[in-house]
Amino acid sequence: MEQKNCLGIYLSRDYATVALITAASRTVTKSFTVSANGDDEPSSLAAAIAKQIAARNIKFADVAIAADCAMYIQHDLHSEFSDHKQITQTINFDAEEAVAADAMDLAITFNITGTDPYGSTLTVFTARRNELTEVLNDFQQYNLDPLFIEPDIAPLTRLIADKHQLDEGQNPLFAIFSATACYLLCLEPTRHGFFPIVRSFLVNPSQDKTAILARQLTMTRAALSSRYPDQPITSLMIAGNTDNLDIEALAARTGVETESFSLGELAGFDAEAIDESTDPVALTTACAAALTEITRATPNDFRKDFSPFQGRKRILEKTLRTISVSLTILMIALGIYFQIKVMQKNKGIRQLFEKSSKDYKAVMFGKAPPKVEPIHARLKREYNKLQRIKTGQSFGDEKSVTARLTFIFEAINNAPKNIDLKINTISVTTKTMRVIGDTNSLKSTLALYKAIENHPKLTKGQQSFKQSGARNAFTVTIEPK
Repeated sequence: MEQKNCLGIYLSRDYATVALITAASRTVTKSFTVSANGDDEPSSLAAAIAKQIAARNIKFADVAIAADCAMYIQHDLHSEFSDHKQITQTINFDAEEAVAADAMDLAITFNITGTDPYGSTLTVFTARRNELTEVLNDFQQYNLDPLFIEPDIAPLTRLIADKHQLDEGQNPLFAIFSATACYLLCLEPTRHGFFPIVRSFLVNPSQDKTAILARQLTMTRAALSSRYPDQPITSLMIAGNTDNLDIEALAARTGVETESFSLGELAGFDAEAIDESTDPVALTTACAAALTEITRATPNDFRKDFSPFQGRKRILEKTLRTISVSLTILMIALGIYFQIKVMQKNKGIRQLFEKSSKDYKAVMFGKAPPKVEPIHARLKREYNKLQRIKTGQSFGDEKSVTARLTFIFEAINNAPKNIDLKINTISVTTKTMRVIGDTNSLKSTLALYKAIENHPKLTKGQQSFKQSGARNAFTVTIEPK
């Protein structure tokens, strides 16, 4: 029986690394890296991959893609639900608020990293839907329709979690350096049945990796200690492109036991045998993506959100086409019966929606009801927004007089306490605000100007000051950012 091969692809905007994995041995049998920027290469990565597949006579059944971290954004969110289905139904609205973008323009996937009495903690990944659509169209053009497209850190994390079992009292932090980024993985949530905590950040090859990792390790340990106070980070495991990384200096600086490990052993390839131009982290990620399909693990599939894989479904439809002919008459009869029922129910729903729409327009200043979000959910969000405005936690309009005055007072309150400030007048126009007053010294006046400049919502404009007796009189113009 022919072995089932899966083609794993690590995809960035500039290059792609491909690994062929067999289901029987779960090891790499062939691999290569292509770039769309070379003079001798095709114009797209998919075309370059297809060219190499044909040249190497590679046979495969499925394709899996892991997208580079530069193609998506990671967010740490909290959901009020703990059930996966309920989170799936609401994650688009949660991500929309976090990203401040229309959910229809995003491809979204998520993992649950823990629960608390108020819901679940989530790691959410968002990517631009139009960019992934272009990737899909390009690959489908060359018969490379992927089963899924997931963030590269997801299959890489699953591979490490499968190969590394946590011992009692041990909680290592994994740091993996690719050519352009560093991935940090904490497996502690796996003890409780959740997905590991992950994060990634870009690293320039010319930067001091030792200093960067020491700084990131300090922040990561502080963040994890609040969630797992009984399981502090016990060691640091490092792999990948560790050039310019001093492990001994890193251990001395952070006080954490540090050691390196081999990605080749995890992914099933000989690191010394691969081409020097191939990034070992990219190859490992490509292997991990293919192993996700071979082991039937659940991927973090971006395309499931907007363009689910249809290949197997089409094969099944073709097989069942003959059977469907004999059931056509019965289905038509049932269809007519249920259509009548549906029409009756839709009539009631339509009448109820028309009534709800009138009520919605009455309280929303004539706006039409949303087509995607339920009316009651949108009204609840507006109610919560009004409550925040009412209690002073938020402003309905940051350009309002109330908001501008509040920003000025915030800046004044943030000034040093030793400033003896007296304000004579505050005038507010449609574009600017002017404050006239005096302080006990020129130093105090300059400190006040500095506090205004540091406010995130204000910009200092024209200014003047003069000594008036024992006081330093000033006039400053302030503009909103």
